Amino acid sequence: EHCDGGDLYSKINRQRGRQFPENVVLSYFAQICRAVQYIHDRKILHRDIKSQNIFLCGGPMHHVSLVAYYKVLTVLPHKQSLS
Repeated sequence: EHCDGGDLYSKINRQRGRQFPENVVLSYFAQICRAVQYIHDRKILHRDIKSQNIFLCGGPMHHVSLVAYYKVLTVLPHKQSLS
């Protein structure tokens, strides 16, 4: 609904063997890295990063959005021995 460009997997398949321009690949790669860094900084682990879960939003130079299959990482306090 919000990402009119569909997913990256479908876009790759529509290329039918033609390569993406280098600037597009670098843009997607950089955006995916920034998205993963953003969620990791918030102690969130994405559990299923793959092209079907990367959505392209807006315009010819799409912005990347990750679908949220994630787990919040928490640090539990160390329990002392009961003995």
